[in-house]
Amino acid sequence: MSIGSALQTGVNGLRAQATKLATISDNIANSSTVGYKRSTAQFSTLVINTGSDSSYTAGGVTTQIRTEVSKAGTILASDSVTDLAIAGRGFFAVANQVDGSGAALTRAGSFRPDQFGNLQNSGGFFLQGFPLNPDGTYTNGAPSLTTFDSMETVNINAIQGAARPTTQVLYNGNVPAGSAGPFQAGVQYFDEFGATQTLTFNWVPNGGAGSNVWDVEIYDGPVGGTLVTTLAGIDFTGGGAGAVAGTPDYPAAAPVAAAAGYTVQNYSEADGTFEIVLPGAAGQTIELGFGAENQLNGVTQFGGDFTPQTNVDGSALGELQQIDIQEDGTLVAIFDNGEIRPVYQIPLVDVINPEGLDPVDGNAFTLSADSGDLRVATAGTNNTGTISSGALEGANVDVAEELTTLIETQRAYSSNATIVQTADEMLEEVTRLGR
Repeated sequence: MSIGSALQTGVNGLRAQATKLATISDNIANSSTVGYKRSTAQFSTLVINTGSDSSYTAGGVTTQIRTEVSKAGTILASDSVTDLAIAGRGFFAVANQVDGSGAALTRAGSFRPDQFGNLQNSGGFFLQGFPLNPDGTYTNGAPSLTTFDSMETVNINAIQGAARPTTQVLYNGNVPAGSAGPFQAGVQYFDEFGATQTLTFNWVPNGGAGSNVWDVEIYDGPVGGTLVTTLAGIDFTGGGAGAVAGTPDYPAAAPVAAAAGYTVQNYSEADGTFEIVLPGAAGQTIELGFGAENQLNGVTQFGGDFTPQTNVDGSALGELQQIDIQEDGTLVAIFDNGEIRPVYQIPLVDVINPEGLDPVDGNAFTLSADSGDLRVATAGTNNTGTISSGALEGANVDVAEELTTLIETQRAYSSNATIVQTADEMLEEVTRLGR
């Protein structure tokens, strides 16, 4: 009976408009939720085939809920370095357990350290990333780019300061021309434990005062202590082929170790560099260099003062001063000794069809058959966006649009209620006919 189908269709319409009202209420309620993605109720007709051209049975309407996952919200400034926003495609990899289980995706980057230092967002999910070595390589080897398996929870309390032993000492400056010397320059370096030690460069004339040829004795400690080696016969006279007076012409003979337990290796005449290997289990190796041969960018000999200058790497033990998160997702630790060290790589995860992700509690999403497989990438590569530290992505909800839709929904609901009322009155009229 068509009246009955019309009555049922009116009920379906009421149900559909009520569902739409529910999405609107959720959108308005979450208009200030970080990273929230707007939901909409999409309607489609339901047709019932009666098998006859002379009658019609109303089928009604069906609803399908869609979440606008790909539509980005406005990026807003924040005062916390661990607040993160994504400019472009991609999601943060998160987990609902510290051990990495319960993996999900989210754009809600309001991360804060919990009582153990694990970065956790307002939805209760823990940020996942790849741990890095001090040189920027992956701690656990090349990570999987198609699963969550290589990730672990980002923990800033686990960042510890470390001493960095010296690996290079570059010496330059002027040795006075025509002088008798000797001249001494003490250079502090850091041993394998981060303790401060001293190398002393002792410049002694080779051939007597005014010869303008020098030997540089290198002591581990003060002059008179442990003589490590001697670079003998640095000629500043300009006598070498293509040499300019006042610039160094290094000897062809390589320096050799002068003390037991030390090793001297890898001498290069072109720039006067060589390595000394210090005694100890770690075998600390320090490269010494004096600048290019016959050039003015290193050690020189002109009239004037003795002006030693050195550039030394390494550092003593430092304490964490602050962290910084770069656009490519590298979390960098900055220590009070001046050391800057990468600690984590925070990747972005993308899927073929973001609209096919399944929403879960906590403003997050999980994979589904419709979303397709995931791919993991460094932010800013493989068509993913970049990460902004000290920023948050707001909800992609326009409250004015929701209120307008609310009015439309209310009108449509009233119209469907009128259909129910009219169908009821028509059935009542039919009932009267039988009396």
